[in-house]
Amino acid sequence: MIRRIAAMLLMTGAAMATTYYVDPAGSNANDGLSPQTAWRTLLKVGISTFQPGDQILFKRDAVWNEWLTPLSSGTAGNPIKFDAYGNGRPPEFTGRYQTKISDWTNTSGSVWQATLNATQAISQLKFVQFGTIWGNAQTAQNLLAHDRDWYYDANTQILYVYASSGNPVTRYGLVSPMILSGQSLININGVSWLEIQHIKLDWYDAYGVQVQGASDHLWLANMLADSQVPNGTVPIGFYVHPTGTPADIHLYNTDSHRNYVGYRFDGAASAVELKNCRAFVNRTYGLMDNTGSVTYANCHFYANNIATGISTDITGAPIDGGGNLAADTPPNVRGFLSYPARITVTYDDPGLVDGSHQFIQSLLPIFQAKSVPLSIAVVTGYDLSQQLVDTFQGWNDAGWDVNSHSASHQYFTFPNAFTVQYTGTAASSVTLSIANKHLTVTAPGDPNGQVDWDLSSSGTDLVASGLDTLGGIIFTLNQRGVFSVSADPNMKSAVKSEDLADVTAQDIKAAAYTLTMEKSRLMADELGWAKKWMNANLVGLGGHHSVTLNWNPPGSGPTPSSYRVYRGAVSGGPYQLLTEVVQPQYVDHAVNPQQTWFYVTTSVANGTESGFSNEVPATVPGQWVYVYPGSFEDSSTETIAAAAGYAGARGSASMQPGPSAATVLGSGVNIQNILSQGVVPNFQNLSDAQLTNKVRALVFKSGVWGVPIGIFFHMNELAPHQVGVLLDALKESGATLMTNTQLVEYLSGAQPDVGTTYFADAATGDPPDFRPSMTSVTTDQGTSVGTEFKYDLMGVDQTQFGGAWDVGAFVLVPEMLGRARP
Repeated sequence: MIRRIAAMLLMTGAAMATTYYVDPAGSNANDGLSPQTAWRTLLKVGISTFQPGDQILFKRDAVWNEWLTPLSSGTAGNPIKFDAYGNGRPPEFTGRYQTKISDWTNTSGSVWQATLNATQAISQLKFVQFGTIWGNAQTAQNLLAHDRDWYYDANTQILYVYASSGNPVTRYGLVSPMILSGQSLININGVSWLEIQHIKLDWYDAYGVQVQGASDHLWLANMLADSQVPNGTVPIGFYVHPTGTPADIHLYNTDSHRNYVGYRFDGAASAVELKNCRAFVNRTYGLMDNTGSVTYANCHFYANNIATGISTDITGAPIDGGGNLAADTPPNVRGFLSYPARITVTYDDPGLVDGSHQFIQSLLPIFQAKSVPLSIAVVTGYDLSQQLVDTFQGWNDAGWDVNSHSASHQYFTFPNAFTVQYTGTAASSVTLSIANKHLTVTAPGDPNGQVDWDLSSSGTDLVASGLDTLGGIIFTLNQRGVFSVSADPNMKSAVKSEDLADVTAQDIKAAAYTLTMEKSRLMADELGWAKKWMNANLVGLGGHHSVTLNWNPPGSGPTPSSYRVYRGAVSGGPYQLLTEVVQPQYVDHAVNPQQTWFYVTTSVANGTESGFSNEVPATVPGQWVYVYPGSFEDSSTETIAAAAGYAGARGSASMQPGPSAATVLGSGVNIQNILSQGVVPNFQNLSDAQLTNKVRALVFKSGVWGVPIGIFFHMNELAPHQVGVLLDALKESGATLMTNTQLVEYLSGAQPDVGTTYFADAATGDPPDFRPSMTSVTTDQGTSVGTEFKYDLMGVDQTQFGGAWDVGAFVLVPEMLGRARP
């Protein structure tokens, strides 16, 4: 069903037009006037002058590591056309340079080098891919020290890489630098009356197509722009920002996927149209219009923005021309799970407010029935927390994943603690100061106004009370009868008093003064005390790890009737008796991750206990996981969490850039900031179908980019039926459901970006295949844009399957007809 497009184009051109052919196996010394005498490079095309009506055809099944910059303009009725000829896959313009085993020679040790050869000088490299993992750029050859480290010498065009076990291609499978850094694969600058069709653009770190300068009267059709490079605020699939006020720019049946933005429009254009186009899983938006003059019709934008769990497909002020598929409509493509879509579900806040634990307890049968793992993030600093120790332990014993969720649930983004003013009359002047965790109020003449309190924690007050907490300070000051004290609405009463920020002598008689919390102290206590409380009150956390002990019976003397097992927190004791057993073995389940215990045993024979055996230390494996309240975290709190012993955290509601300017698994996910997505408000007040579709979009983006996502909810945010719909949708969409602890353990076992908290891993599935399937929603949902553009990216005639057009660069072809993959 694949047609030779050259014949169709020849019939529609001007009478005196010339057709040129380009083939990587050709020669720039040829005349380019036939497939047998084709030119070789895009550079040759870019430095050649063409006349209106001319056609430049690129061979199908061919690949160019170059960019195209047309220099000539057509005229009305005689545009210059750039298209494809032959059979097979579309011509591919790509920044990806695939090295071969023979390209590499050993420099020394584990450092290897390859000279890169391209049509034009490679002035810089920003990205090198090792298999499906992005490498770590270094600034000098002598800094290469770890697998996937690389350095590029632009003067010699030599790429150096570190490979710990032989030739880099053998070690990694593929080593692929992106050699067109900063370029536009097609750069339309100051030219008009062009028609460009049937070209595949990929692996660019800047722009697929860029339209700039005084350019107008353009038709871009049946094209694919699929970057896949996670480069900060680029790449952009189609970036249209010409000067002046162009009014005749058209994009028909194009696809723009896996960019930073799919389609972006800037400037003062008065009319741009986007018809039958698709944009899937771009890292922010599918369509960004800053002109207000872009009309989009019969388009499908889906699962865009991987920095949040929800989709943000469109931004700006484009004009809805009708016929567009509704947001979150699943495309039903042929495949998208390049990575397992690792998703966790967490219930937050038991221990903070009464009723929260009863609510999740009522939902546990739903999770059990559907075999969905659940993490429960508990707050530890209140009397209620202490009352629920048995409940928390019961959840853990039943196999639910119990995580730390802070001591008080205080948000550091709301730092105000309380406002205080002296209202007595005995003291003529009253000053308040805080220094070195010491609160002083000086009120000469009024004993009730005098305060001299040490706010330092004792180090053992796991359930803080009295002056140890802000709530206790407020209560005690109010009891004095000479202060007016009011808590900030966002203050949590269980915050440690020592977390108050320093104050230099402040007059609180003349005016009220608001005390604030010091962020670093606050966060250190919130994370640290929660962990201490859980260690003191709960056992078997962090994946139910244990310590197995085996020992030999005494070699002489009476046969023991039993053995006693002792455990100490420090070497040399004191030891605490754990149990008495008959056999010389014991499994200690009463342990938590990262604890080190020191064990000794004794034997009991004829009622007499022996002395202690030799001491044996054991460090418990497993990971502590922190769940940030409110999804508030930043780089400073990540450092505090790591210092407190947390191996990972379900972090903010938007991801932060990593070492390679992205937070995707191929370049590294920050284990201390795993993306969080609350159900409020975007997953509430929806029909079952709407909720299911939102979940499917979340799983789709996770599976394409390898972005793990932690979904969380609180008391009464979802009804039991909606919880069931949520869990069913996750399972039916192909999510790999895990607990927070399992996810952190997986990431910590992936490949580290040394010196950071980022971990990368390879894709385990096939590359995404966004071609329509037999159940695709884009089939017959397009609109005719004229016979000139009826052949899809693969050269298949849209109209042979009926009058309706499909949306996107690929028309659905019945499976029995067969079709090559682009």
